[in-house]
Amino acid sequence: MEQTDEVSHERLSASITRTGLRFTDVDDDPWGSFVASPELRSLMTEEAALGTVPAWAEEIVTRMIGSPLPPCGHYAFPAPEIQIIEAIGQERCPDFVMGCYTADPARKRRLQAIVYCLDAWLHSAPLETATWELERHSIDGGDWAGIVSRITTTLGEPHPLRVLLIERLIHRLRWWIKVHSWDNDGRTQFGLDQYLGDPRGEGDWGDFGDPELRDPYFVELREPDIVTMEERIRTEVTDGKALLVRIQSTWLCAPKAFRYIERVLLEIGAVGTTDMPDFNQRLLDCDDTYPDFERAREWEATLLRRLASWLVGDSDAVPELGPVTPTKHWLAGVLHYRLMLMDNWSRFIGGRPRGRSGEGGIPG
Repeated sequence: MEQTDEVSHERLSASITRTGLRFTDVDDDPWGSFVASPELRSLMTEEAALGTVPAWAEEIVTRMIGSPLPPCGHYAFPAPEIQIIEAIGQERCPDFVMGCYTADPARKRRLQAIVYCLDAWLHSAPLETATWELERHSIDGGDWAGIVSRITTTLGEPHPLRVLLIERLIHRLRWWIKVHSWDNDGRTQFGLDQYLGDPRGEGDWGDFGDPELRDPYFVELREPDIVTMEERIRTEVTDGKALLVRIQSTWLCAPKAFRYIERVLLEIGAVGTTDMPDFNQRLLDCDDTYPDFERAREWEATLLRRLASWLVGDSDAVPELGPVTPTKHWLAGVLHYRLMLMDNWSRFIGGRPRGRSGEGGIPG
């Protein structure tokens, strides 16, 4: 469509295509994006030609492509994108959608072990005891004796402000363990022994793996004990406000969640001292928990090329999509356009990763 008079501002805003592009640059100026983008205008034409969009296709857009597809990356990359492609090919949205605030049980158990190390420090537990219990659980085959020892050394002797910060961090990490979902975990498998906040979450911008679940980020922050704790941190800790933001932003689905937590621990370890944190230290042996970013960018570029070929008629380019149909062509187009927009600014796949690259596996 080269003319825009067939589409009004209202029709664009109400379209399912627009829903699939939430949380991208299109949000800044939807109409300007429509006027400037032949691809977006073509997608609107395709949606209109469908008449009534099938329910399964609308669900794929609202729950998968625009739910949103994780704009800041996901540790399981590229699994969320593969899941969308398979859903389009099968013409069915899965019950569990891999996206924001989703993490598998093994990742949660690994974080639990780190929280245990922090709790052991709070209780001045003997290293021998903590090491025995960690190794007894055989979590990921990790060097837990080394990890708990390095955490203990980094945090040093108990200091009132470090104790306060670690208590806050523990609560936030336990919250993330509880409220990240998975196909067999609708926020039901972890943390029933503690009330940390309303695990249902709030808001209407996504369902986070399960249609009954909502955004968990802000709920825990309003708990009365957390409000009191955070006010103390803002008042008593130098740059406490900024450190609190970093503690709050430790969500488990992020590609470098464990490296991020590692840096927060190094920062807390320097509180109450004249030392500057050495962020090059490795406390958590976590390089295997986040991807090789160069391989991730290569994988993404290949997918974009394959989708582009499929959209112009090469059905073998993405065999998981199956034969081209009008509905699948439109869906694949929305996915392709969204990924192109994400590639321009995503910290994960956009060519601007921060800090170290990891060792996580990317399909060949």
